[in-house]
Amino acid sequence: MKKSRGLIKKDLIIIIAGIILLVIIFLVSYLLPKESKEDKAIKEVKIILNDSNYSIGDKIKLNIENNLDDSVCFSSCYPYYYIAKNNGKWKDYRYQECKKENLAYSCISSNEKKSFEIDVPQVNAGEHRIVLPACIGCVLNDLFIENSRFYSDIFKIK
Repeated sequence: MKKSRGLIKKDLIIIIAGIILLVIIFLVSYLLPKESKEDKAIKEVKIILNDSNYSIGDKIKLNIENNLDDSVCFSSCYPYYYIAKNNGKWKDYRYQECKKENLAYSCISSNEKKSFEIDVPQVNAGEHRIVLPACIGCVLNDLFIENSRFYSDIFKIK
């Protein structure tokens, strides 16, 4: 009997130690800092415009920052591709068809910045965003296959 009581006490100690260990692991994982929205925002492609109001025929300067860990390439059809309009909800649409081969073009390496300039497209007045289809980690001049999409700041066309 003494041997079995000793085994029961040891088993009980092992079970209690296991529970304490699980509680410690849970608390440590819960208390470790989580990736915040600000941290996630850092790991993206940002498209910053030079102004927030434009008229048809104006030039829009896009300042693009690649904060991803990989290169990002845009379509050779850009800027003749997409724009988003706010009609109570955002809707992406093509404002002009591309008449050339759609290739991975104009790549930006990780942590690099580039600027582009485009004409304000012939679209209706209102709130808009530039839509930038992109391929992350693709090779320059390969066939463009969109695997991500990025949006500019909101701007108004008068």
